Amino acid sequence: MAFFYVKTGTTGTADQGRYASQQTGAFPTGTGAYPTITAAFGASTVPAAGDTISVSSSHTHDYGAANVDWSCPITTGAYLSIVLVDDANCDESAIATSWVEDTTWSYRILGRAAFYGIWFKADTSFVTNGSQSQFVFDQCTLEVTATNDTPLSIISRDSAALLINTDIIGVSGGDKTVRIGDGCKFEMYGGSVTGITDTFINAPSNYGGITVKLIGVDLSSITGHIVENIGNAVSDSACEFTMSGCRVNSSLTGFWEESIVNGGHSLVASNCGGTTAAGEYQQHVTRRGGSVDEETSIYRDGSTAFPSTQKISLKCISTADASISTPFWFDAPTRYAELSSISTDLLRIFILSSAALTDSEVWAEAVYPDGTTKQLYNFLSNRNPDIFDTSGTLTTNTEAWTGRTAENRYQIDLDTSGDAGADSVPIIRLYVAKASATIYFCPTIGLS
Repeated sequence: MAFFYVKTGTTGTADQGRYASQQTGAFPTGTGAYPTITAAFGASTVPAAGDTISVSSSHTHDYGAANVDWSCPITTGAYLSIVLVDDANCDESAIATSWVEDTTWSYRILGRAAFYGIWFKADTSFVTNGSQSQFVFDQCTLEVTATNDTPLSIISRDSAALLINTDIIGVSGGDKTVRIGDGCKFEMYGGSVTGITDTFINAPSNYGGITVKLIGVDLSSITGHIVENIGNAVSDSACEFTMSGCRVNSSLTGFWEESIVNGGHSLVASNCGGTTAAGEYQQHVTRRGGSVDEETSIYRDGSTAFPSTQKISLKCISTADASISTPFWFDAPTRYAELSSISTDLLRIFILSSAALTDSEVWAEAVYPDGTTKQLYNFLSNRNPDIFDTSGTLTTNTEAWTGRTAENRYQIDLDTSGDAGADSVPIIRLYVAKASATIYFCPTIGLS
């Protein structure tokens, strides 16, 4: 493992800034370090998989009017580490509080690299410029300053970017968002997005499939949509979005801009609210056939309240696309269940609906660990085995609901006693095959 050192004002060339072991104490000066990160890429002995480029905390460099080509020499194996370090103690990492590397145009990056603590600034964009490029930004900042910017563009085939507690700073206006496509994956854990107000993710449908996961990200600057430009045709590429614990603006227009008709499109958001208690109970699911959102004015009285004392139901609205062959579905909120106990082997789902429902229109399935062979899972469903039989009504329930008093109330019981389970958090999936219906599900799963 070799170490390369980068600092403004140094003059190292060839292998002068390359060391066989990590240095300590004050940062190398003069010919002992490279003047830019790109200069380190061009060392006589180029950085190899697992090597580290240490960048001084006093380093600042403006590339001027040029596009910066981050042609990282690593394309397979371990990533190249590019780490900001303390100028006085170059074996200690640091986190930049202002920009370190700046370009008037854009950064075009490819290869495999993991950045730590570095603040990048560009006028135009950050673009993955090679297929299967893999990048990690940890404790970094990606800032773009021009009005025609794209903070991050991951559109080179099968590329991936992971952001860990990293901030994205953009400029609002037009199509100035994070762009993803062509089979790429984008994950963001922690961090924030500022400056962008209209839309966060722009994923043109002709750019290929994408996977996006956002966990604990502050998206409160966004007042338009989290995702747009996916398209609403069955021929569009598959796109999967997952959000959890993200802060969103209370005036957000919506999570997904278009209607969905492609079975490969989905967005699932949980506990994504603003500064109010809504973040405790927010639930949103969008996929072909329908959507689910939390409802605070209609709920089963016997449900469990959140710490804010609010009770909710899950309001499911199916579209005309929901059918017996392609039902809308979503996973119920998880709950620990002592399925090994003979007194608690029945899982109960509570439902409210203005329309009468049958077990061919609404049903539930559970997957849970076997009580004897715990590494194996059992499957349980109350679905009518004759999917064309519309006579099998659901079991009625008499419990009170706040907000609605004269509608049909049902329960679905999944009895695990016939295939005993282990204490676990069972996976419960709810299906709605009734088209153009509004149905309320209680998020509290009963145990008896």
